[in-house]
Amino acid sequence: MRLLQKDFQVKLRNVYSFFTIYANIDGFNPAKGNAGAKEAPWIAIRKSEGWRPVKDRTVLDRWILSEVQLTLRDVAKSLDTYQVYDAAQRMVALVDALSNWYLRRSRSRFWAPGFAQDKQDAYFTLYEALTTITALSAPFIPFFTDEMWGNLVVKPWPSTQPESVHLARFPDVDASLIDEGLAAEMGAVRELVSLGLKVRTDNKLKVRQPLSRADVILSRRELSERVAVYQELISDELNVHTVKLVEPGSPEADVVRYRVRPNLRAMGSRLGPKLAPVRKAFDSGDGRALHHELLQTGKVALNVGGEDMVFPAEELETLVEAQPGYAAAGSGVGVVVIHTQLTPALEDEGLVRELLARVQGARKDLNLGYADRIRLWVDGDEQVKRVVDAAREEVSRETLASEIHVGPEGLKGTEEEDSLNGLPARIRVERA
Repeated sequence: MRLLQKDFQVKLRNVYSFFTIYANIDGFNPAKGNAGAKEAPWIAIRKSEGWRPVKDRTVLDRWILSEVQLTLRDVAKSLDTYQVYDAAQRMVALVDALSNWYLRRSRSRFWAPGFAQDKQDAYFTLYEALTTITALSAPFIPFFTDEMWGNLVVKPWPSTQPESVHLARFPDVDASLIDEGLAAEMGAVRELVSLGLKVRTDNKLKVRQPLSRADVILSRRELSERVAVYQELISDELNVHTVKLVEPGSPEADVVRYRVRPNLRAMGSRLGPKLAPVRKAFDSGDGRALHHELLQTGKVALNVGGEDMVFPAEELETLVEAQPGYAAAGSGVGVVVIHTQLTPALEDEGLVRELLARVQGARKDLNLGYADRIRLWVDGDEQVKRVVDAAREEVSRETLASEIHVGPEGLKGTEEEDSLNGLPARIRVERA
């Protein structure tokens, strides 16, 4: 529990810090044009300049604000019945979603030049989420939430808002912001992304290395149309060029094979001497049919030695095996199959991604600010120089490099030998 509490506070502080840094840079003021508001801050902003109804914002904005309200509903119910651990777990899940999904997917909106409506929507969305979470988690982390409240709420509304979060009312659930369908869709998408990342990890496929394609085989066909609109998002998360929804039973789905087998820890003691024939029955069965039955009914029925037996899902495990050139993983939502073959073009893309990561690391080591410009020198073998020279525009944009020098000229000879995806290279970064 202590580990979860620490993780929760670290993620919440990181999101809070991100918001305050960029809100100060852009001059975002949640009370602009509405300095005398007396309602709770997540209500008061609705009359502020630049605020737009949630229904008109992006799907990510609508989703995270729906998640905030769903969490508020669940936490209030848990606290009313003294289920403190359940309430804490729900808030941990919300802050993880806010940090690792919403903010990570929305960073480019905060970094965009100017102050267009989409950028304002992002600020108001994150502000509403943070202030609601501040009041929601005040009973659990009283000191940090009081700090957040003072900066996020009292500072813009010094004369009308309670000076402490512990003097404010606990938030009421706003049912108009809850979208159960959207929550289910995004939950499925996040699970598919987790599966794809698991495939990469298990098969030692670097996330920074672009790949050609990922196939998604959904367990429930009715999800296909709803998930289809998120193909670009899934593609970006998995770093693949294309995501394709594949029908179960189609030739493209035949690159994976299913094996359903007993979970020995779960059923070994129950079956005793029957365990061996049960294992044999599963091994000789049609893995695809067994997997389909398990998904549809939550159990598998088999005749073992003339005896009809039923095995619930918690006593079984499903393995997904892919043909050479593919890698796969599955769960209740479906299967993600990644095409693993690398082409020279993909290898070049991976080299650029690796360089960007190294330069960003160097920026951090130099304690450069978010807007500080750099000068960059890169030398290496012919492939490194060719790829970096061709990607000058992208590297400049992503690293804020005002100058990029390719080749040995300008290197001082003190740079350590580096490696970019196994290729020798030397890199030098300095403040412009």
